[in-house]
Amino acid sequence: MKVPVAVLLSSDWALDRRVAGAEAVALSKLAHLGFPVPSGFCVVTDKRRRRANKSILDCVESAIASYDSGDMFLVRLLRAEETASAAASSQDYSASDISKRDVASAVIACLQSAKAVQHSVEYLELDGSSSVIRVLVHRQSPAEMVGVAYSCNPITGAEEVIIQLGSDGQSRGESPGFAVPLQGKIEALTANADKPRISPDQLRAVAVLCERARTALDYPCEIKWVVLELQVSIVGVRPIGAQCRITPEDVWTRANIGEVTPDRLTPLSYSAWKKPMELLFRSSFRHFRLPVEKFQFIKSEFGELWYNVGAINHLCSKVGMPPIDLAIGSEPIRQNCHSDAGVHISRMLRHGFGLACAATANVQLHARFSKSKLTLRAMTKKYAERATQSVSPRASLDLAAECYDELEKYVRFYGDATSASFSTLALLQVAASKWLPCDFNIVSQLNCMGAEVATAAEMLEILKRDPKNAELASEFLERFGHRGWQEIEFMNPTWREIGSSLWKTPGIAAEAMAAQRCRRRENARLPEGLKGWRRAVFSELLENANRYSVLRENVKHEFFRPIGAIRQILRGVSCAMASKGSILSERDLYFLDLEELETLISGVSVAELRNLAALRRALWDRRRTKEIDGRATGAIESRRWQGLAASGGRVTGRARVLASPDEMSTVRPGEILVAEALDVGWFPLFSTIGGLVTSMGGVLSHPCVVAREVALPAVVGVRGITELVKTGSWLTVDGDQGTAELVCTPETASAEMENVTL
Repeated sequence: MKVPVAVLLSSDWALDRRVAGAEAVALSKLAHLGFPVPSGFCVVTDKRRRRANKSILDCVESAIASYDSGDMFLVRLLRAEETASAAASSQDYSASDISKRDVASAVIACLQSAKAVQHSVEYLELDGSSSVIRVLVHRQSPAEMVGVAYSCNPITGAEEVIIQLGSDGQSRGESPGFAVPLQGKIEALTANADKPRISPDQLRAVAVLCERARTALDYPCEIKWVVLELQVSIVGVRPIGAQCRITPEDVWTRANIGEVTPDRLTPLSYSAWKKPMELLFRSSFRHFRLPVEKFQFIKSEFGELWYNVGAINHLCSKVGMPPIDLAIGSEPIRQNCHSDAGVHISRMLRHGFGLACAATANVQLHARFSKSKLTLRAMTKKYAERATQSVSPRASLDLAAECYDELEKYVRFYGDATSASFSTLALLQVAASKWLPCDFNIVSQLNCMGAEVATAAEMLEILKRDPKNAELASEFLERFGHRGWQEIEFMNPTWREIGSSLWKTPGIAAEAMAAQRCRRRENARLPEGLKGWRRAVFSELLENANRYSVLRENVKHEFFRPIGAIRQILRGVSCAMASKGSILSERDLYFLDLEELETLISGVSVAELRNLAALRRALWDRRRTKEIDGRATGAIESRRWQGLAASGGRVTGRARVLASPDEMSTVRPGEILVAEALDVGWFPLFSTIGGLVTSMGGVLSHPCVVAREVALPAVVGVRGITELVKTGSWLTVDGDQGTAELVCTPETASAEMENVTL
């Protein structure tokens, strides 16, 4: 048999494991037995032939010719059998909503992905010993809900159907899901499942289909499903084994890191940041003799960064510390998964030496920061000057790498500041839960006076009232010009590049803002219920929590100064390479990873890498357009949502749902900002909006720090809020209770309300 070849799932060839691979065989078997599996085919090719685009194009076009021109397709890479587990269910390449004419190009992009090839090659005998890569293509139908179902409990192994609901059908591992019985009532079981927008009958249909698939395949399996009305389809299937069980040490979340990277990362940025981020998490526990090497802390799914909060909380527990969920706003704290969340003195004593070292390092943080601040500013100046002297892309790229290597030494410092702020807040939360009433809001005690990001918000507020103040504008860009939206994404512009558009949006009256701040300061008094030694301990913890959270923000502020110089260098490289024709567009540079970029600059595979970068950029832009256009919501099933109280105050206003700061010009004064996640790049809006609600976040997340300082009511961690609320709806945000309540929809808003400008 020669490769490449397209094997139809309905053919007998697809039942041959050596040809189609384990997952395609399972899907084919279910299709042959009459299960609702979308029609499709598996492209099988040799790694050594992955550049033979003509033969692959002919193969794919022949297989897809029988489909209608209006059909849409999902194209995804199939992992090698030894890595095909639920724990590794994320794909390095997957493209959805692909039209018939673009399927062949999507398959080519998948096969040309160097990272994908590394873990998706299977060595089998096809015309001799060769390395085989497989790509699955199947029809994609509209769906009301997608998710994952397990035919047995992936944690305990119990014989019960476990269902997870998800926005894209990926097994996120944020929670083990919830059990659905095959018989009897299931309404009570779905009540605490984060208000799933799926009916009991639909849940039952998924559970029955999962159990039938287990019986047909004769092994415990995980199925990826989509449901439309009562019609359930299976789009993926894998065996459940011991190696793929979700464990408490393997719980992945986008919380907190989703604010650092609200959007997906380009290949260049991810390849540059993966190693430093792993180092950041590992260094947080370097004072203790703990097996941190066995944990993976960072992974990427379709360019989105996720991190292993399960491993972090597990290591915290080993030291005797409570989980950090309040600080980051992760799923476990909202689902109350941690019953053992106190401070364990016996465990602390076993790690007494490590705790003493950590405490000593925390005491020295401010002195270390004073020295490193000067070093980082000098480094920024040095590399910015040298960037103007570089005469070739090769020299410029070497200069950027040199700056980045020098900057890596400060990753551990930022890890220390983060660890100090999160751990002190966790201890403060434990003290508050034991000594104060259950309705006490700890956020009312937090402030970040002295944080650079808070100063930036105040200066922007003044500039909005006096946009012609050239001296203040120059000072602002000098101090904060290196900041911006999703700062670790090298492709994104900095505030210095954006310039005066930052302060063109109108702001709320200064008197109203001052009154809000005054009320917030009055509410920040220590509770009267604390007496004696408890009051002293609580005051000390509160002071440390505020001090370290400010330090963490300021360390990050200085850390990103040299990153600004690296961005400047990369801008020059992309411009030079685009003018030479090595890449088709200046943005294409960021769609190659570091290894591919090195290859391109050396002059090897120029045409192939140029086309690969352009295709990745086109798919990126298409998905971004789809995400923005797909924000329309369906029927609203609830009018009040619970999140985390991030900044005190109560406000009612018109909602404005945004996907990125690029749309900030549409915001009117007093509106409620509704977004997936926020970072520093959104701060120009903080003196315009009346309140904010986000899908993710914790009380120490960067926007919450500023929100508390400018007295902006804020609620974070309201899952799916961007899909539940439409622009023009009226919301009441209660930053003390952590709730967002729908007052009315745009259709039911009265004329008087629509004419209000707060």
